[in-house]
Amino acid sequence: MVSLVVNGKTREVNAAPGTPLLWVLRDSLRMTGTKFGCGIAQCGACTVHLDGQPVRSCVTPLSAAAGKKVTTIEGVGGTRAGKAVQVTDHGEPLWILHPDNGTHTDEAERRRAIDEILDEVLREKPSKISAAKLLEQSRR
Repeated sequence: MVSLVVNGKTREVNAAPGTPLLWVLRDSLRMTGTKFGCGIAQCGACTVHLDGQPVRSCVTPLSAAAGKKVTTIEGVGGTRAGKAVQVTDHGEPLWILHPDNGTHTDEAERRRAIDEILDEVLREKPSKISAAKLLEQSRR
């Protein structure tokens, strides 16, 4: 058994130490907000925070998370700040800001923008994030 603190709650997990954290979250803990994307730590769909630092859970073994604090999108979304940044100025879900709709020119820009917002929220320095600000951050 491995002990993790996931979104503020201590959880005991019975999985092999080399199991990717993504599958522990999704399969063992039934937390499906963290997504599988590419499996090689490039797309960012599996990003969680481990002791406050963003990591790609698809390549992070359970052993690296043992005894540490894991924050998933469910944990972020449950806070007032998380709810505020998960919608655009028009009240639409943030996930609509997708490369396919022309808001971002490529996946790397989208990933950087989302990482910056997640970092800001988890460091408890939230500001009102507008769709325009998200686009501006992604162009850096």
